[in-house]
Amino acid sequence: MDVTDLEKFADDLKAKFALIGTASPEDQLKPKVATLFVCAGAKLGLKVETRTETHLSEHKVRPDIAIYVGGLICGYVELKAPGLGADAPKLKGDHNKKQWAKLKGLPNLIYTDGQEWALYQSGERPDGFPIVKLADDPTVKGKAAIGGTNLDDLARLLEPFLRWKPVVPQQPTPLAQYLAPLTRFMRSEVENALTQTGSAVGLLANEWRQFFFPDSDDAKFADAYAQTVTYAMLLARLSGATKLDPIEAAKTLDRNNGLLAQTLKLLGHDDARKELAVGFEMLQRSLEALDPQDFL
Repeated sequence: MDVTDLEKFADDLKAKFALIGTASPEDQLKPKVATLFVCAGAKLGLKVETRTETHLSEHKVRPDIAIYVGGLICGYVELKAPGLGADAPKLKGDHNKKQWAKLKGLPNLIYTDGQEWALYQSGERPDGFPIVKLADDPTVKGKAAIGGTNLDDLARLLEPFLRWKPVVPQQPTPLAQYLAPLTRFMRSEVENALTQTGSAVGLLANEWRQFFFPDSDDAKFADAYAQTVTYAMLLARLSGATKLDPIEAAKTLDRNNGLLAQTLKLLGHDDARKELAVGFEMLQRSLEALDPQDFL
């Protein structure tokens, strides 16, 4: 990313927010922020692609933009209305607090309101990467909002995000600790899906109760779902699976763990997986980085 990219980003935001009418501030940020990540990746020699989320429930779990590098999920971007800032743990309001409680489980996440930018990895800002704040609000000032070391500071913040690779522990206890926040995030996605009328996950929960645990409430089902999927995909990876979408993982499990394989097929079928896309993508990427030889 060079100064031209950042100035265009800022001017485009100013023009977008100057339009007459009302619209979600976060939605106005989406295309411009996504383009900026593509430009930043290009300067690093990385092929960056983006996908915007369309989950609009007021209780949403999903962040706004998914970032892919070389075709693999790299991380997510959560957008906030200009002026709210990017200090996620300190954002006010019940919605923001609940959202952060869920999103902080993700291992690679950017918060931004267009002016402030912050990198979070499993809920913490990495050492040496403070919040970057442009000199002024680009939605109002355009490129005049960029000053001082803004370009260098932002480029330095985005590079570790775009170059992120999972570093999987090589011992069982640290591995469990590594997977715990991803499991919690998956559980929160399940809980959210269960609030949506007619969701595929809701239908699965009804089947689960009908055939297995009739007294299981939504919280118990969400916990069981997240833990079962995480364990099944971990076992599939340790059994030699190289591609960890639920169907391929189930094929590997089927050789020695037929019941668990069938359970994973049920829990991870296409409709449910689409509703839980963020959780599945991060879990898949994190487990595919694991080397089974380390645990032999």
